[in-house]
This record gives sequence, structure tokens and C-alpha cells, in this order.
Amino acid sequence: MRIGLAQTRFPGSLQDGLAAVHDMLEKAAEAGCSIVCFPEAVLPGLRGVGYEVEAYDHNAVAAAVEAVRAGAERLGIAVILPSEWEDELGLHLVAFVISGKGELLGYQTKNQIDPDEEGFGYMPGSGRRIFEIDGVKLGIVICHEGWRYPETVRWAAREGAAVVFHPQYTGPSPYPEFYGGALQCRSLENEIYFASVNYATQEQGLSSQVISPDGRRLCEAKLHAEELAVCEIDPLLAVGRLAKRLRPEVLAGDLLSAGDGTRLLGERVLLRELQLKDAGTLLELEEANREFFPLFTGTRREDFYTLEGQRNRIGDHLRKKSRDEAYFFGIFDPSSGDLIGTITLMEVLRGALQSCFIGYMLDGAHNGQGRMSEAVRLMVAYAFGPLGLHRIEAGVMPHNAGSIRVLEKAGFVREGLARKNVNINGQWQDHLVFAALNPNGEGPN
Repeated sequence: MRIGLAQTRFPGSLQDGLAAVHDMLEKAAEAGCSIVCFPEAVLPGLRGVGYEVEAYDHNAVAAAVEAVRAGAERLGIAVILPSEWEDELGLHLVAFVISGKGELLGYQTKNQIDPDEEGFGYMPGSGRRIFEIDGVKLGIVICHEGWRYPETVRWAAREGAAVVFHPQYTGPSPYPEFYGGALQCRSLENEIYFASVNYATQEQGLSSQVISPDGRRLCEAKLHAEELAVCEIDPLLAVGRLAKRLRPEVLAGDLLSAGDGTRLLGERVLLRELQLKDAGTLLELEEANREFFPLFTGTRREDFYTLEGQRNRIGDHLRKKSRDEAYFFGIFDPSSGDLIGTITLMEVLRGALQSCFIGYMLDGAHNGQGRMSEAVRLMVAYAFGPLGLHRIEAGVMPHNAGSIRVLEKAGFVREGLARKNVNINGQWQDHLVFAALNPNGEGPN
């Protein structure tokens, strides 16, 4: 695979950044690159590093992303396009991934924000993704994450990434050797390729470069020069052996239960991926709704209402998440921290479909407060944004007026009736079919 690192100038405006991107796309295509990566927030520029950056205009940024998508399709080259991007949760730093066919595959958010960036309105994202271009798996870590949080690269390597791209901005530093050494460490400690892309500026502290799985610098752009660095890599050499030899059982806790996972915060609810440590509170929720929930799910086996049963339930969803098949979240009261429900994206299908189903349950005592409507809207934004899905489908029994209102408020449209499609408590029940489509057709919302 031939990859290109587009060391562009720092953009003077959104349109200047777009012009620089188009210029480098042409050069990368001429050089025979399969994929080209740009520096952090090349559209419209990174705030807080000493340059004036114009006010964020979502429609203008969306139009610029579409223009790059069209350029990628015309030239037949895949693109990693870092940009600012605003959603319901705030302004994020992201990296869009566009295939050589012009497919917007989704984006990776910057989840670890440099403390110095917090004053410029950037919100940390959540969740990590593996993308695939021409049969090669790749991951993305954005600037600060690659320097200070090696776990982000380790995660991608353990998920099979042969190369991790690192769009960044690095200016002057009293410790330049740290940054060069960190690049080599990210490759050597995982035995993968690490491709880091910086801006061409007068104060540039590190050149754009590719490090091999054995720690060699394969190519490097000149400091301060606006140029395309081109490198041929062999994905088969990215064996990821050291990453895969990690023994989570010797750490303080199982990696499946480490941390809190993705968080989505609204006004009335906080959504958080459920971890093994949540089994006890999830059991309490199920016990408290033992008569209410089965009206919609059917009667559960007795071992479902045990701590082991809930641990198995969460563990199964975590394994499905690792395969990009399901995403299981708890619905929490943001004030008290109490678990009040669950919401799940399940049966995720990629390829030509890019779809999933959504299911949710809310503690009976919290119905009618607008919490589930907000939870569904947050999950829809997550599915159409970071997960890059195109369609979400939901089924609801015709008499469940409350759930129908929840779906309609979240933008779902009734499409038809699935006759006697789910057996609930011994009776085959009809379900109305609702669906929501990504307003951009594919990729982020």
C-alpha cells in the first residue's frame, strides 16, 4: 500500500484549507497513493496554536467535506480528512475517512483533549473505530492522544490495525526528542506502522513521517516545507505481535470492564456504555421492573435475574462491540447517577447496508418525563456520526403509543407492519416498523 502524508500550510481560512487539500489530493493521486492523510483540523484550522481561525460555520464545513469526498471519488483515492465538526454534544475535532469510491465511512473523534485546548470550545468525543481501506485495517489517533495516551494506539493494534494515522499539530518544543521518540515507541511497542502528519510552519517542531513496525523511519517530509511525503508499506509486516500479547488478566481489572467507555450527555440523561462493574446496578433495575419490562420483552429465564446473568449479558455485548455488532448503553440520571434504563444499537450490518436496530427500556417510574426521547436522539446522533451508519430500524407494538411518540420525536418514520414477528409471553405480536435515515445519505449526521 502506498500512503501519502500531506504536510500542508496552516490554512488562512476554510477555503484556503480546502484549496490545500485539493492540491495535495491531486499530487497524491499522481504519485499513485492509495490513501492520503492531512494534519489535525486542516478544515478550517486548529484553534489555540497562535493562528487566527475563522468562526465555525457548520454548513460551510459540511460543504467542504462533501467537496473533498467528491474529489476522492473523482481521483480514486482514499482520504483521512481532519476537521472541526459540531453535533448535538458540541464542537469536536474529528478525522473523516473517505474511501477511494467516495464513500464517507464515518469519523474518529479526538477523545483526549489537551488541557490547553479546553478554553477554545472543543469537546472530547467518545468511542474508537477501526476503518478498512483496500482490505487494510487502520486506526486514527489525533495529536495529543498519540503523544500522551499510548493506550489509544494499543487498542487499534489489538483490533487488527496495520497502520495508525496520527494527524497532529506540533509547534516549537523544549523537548523535541520526546516527540520523535514517541513516534518510534508507538510503532515498536505494537509492531505496526505509525504515520504522523504535521503542518508545514516556520515554528514546526516535528516533520511528517512514517515509522515501520521495527522502528525505522521509512519516509520524512522536510521541516517547514509544504510537501507530500510518499511511503510504500507492506501491511503483512504489521503483525501486531506485542499488542496481541497483552495479558489483561494481570492488570488491575479486565480490559472489558476498565474505564467507563463512551459517554453521551444530554440535559435529562447521561448515556454510558455498560461495563462488567455495572452488573449489580443493572440487576437492581431489572428486579425493580420485573413485571413491567416483560410486557415488551417477554418473560425472562430465572437465571437472568442473577448477578452472573447480568455479567454474562454485559460481557456478551462487550464482545459484540469488539466485533462492531452491537453497542449497549445504560441510561443514567445525570444528577443522581442512578441507572434508569438501557438502550442498545444491535445487529449492526456493514457493507452495502450500513444499518442497525435500536432497542430501549426505561424504568417505569421515569416514563413520561422526556428522558427516553432524549436518549434515543443521542443514540441516533452517535450512530449517524462516529459509527457512520446509514439506517436505524425500530419495531414497536401498535398499542405502545409512548414508544411511538419517542421514535417520531427522534425523526423515525413509520414504514409498515411486521405481522406476528416477535413472540412475547407465548403470543406472536405484530410490530410497526419505524426507520430513521442518515440525512447525509451516509456517514456523519
